[in-house]
Amino acid sequence: MGRRTGAMRFGMATYFDKLDISEAVGHELAAARMRSTDGKITPRDLPFGRLIGDPFDFDRRAVLPAITTLTLRRRRSNGTASFLLHWRDPAKVATAAGLYDVIPAGEFQPSSIAPHDQANDFDIWRK
Repeated sequence: MGRRTGAMRFGMATYFDKLDISEAVGHELAAARMRSTDGKITPRDLPFGRLIGDPFDFDRRAVLPAITTLTLRRRRSNGTASFLLHWRDPAKVATAAGLYDVIPAGEFQPSSIAPHDQANDFDIWRK
């Protein structure tokens, strides 16, 4: 059982806890869409998706929170602004291939699997 902080509960998970479910659901949906002759997909077409149930019921699946920060750089000389993006090279990533995202970005995870780091790193009120 994870650690409760308000309405959120944190516990150990890995990137692949999320990836294994998300990729399977995505492939199942794509296959159902390709089989559909009228473009309609019903829950009966998604047996794995039915096992998950409501995708917004986070008690039934792993959710790894992420932080994405838009950092604006402003030129003092003319007041224009810019920001950095990184491209997710499809040859090098498992998910979100071909997308651009702002820098910095990352999934929230403890600095190590040691219990001390888990307790400290999951404390959203830590200063």
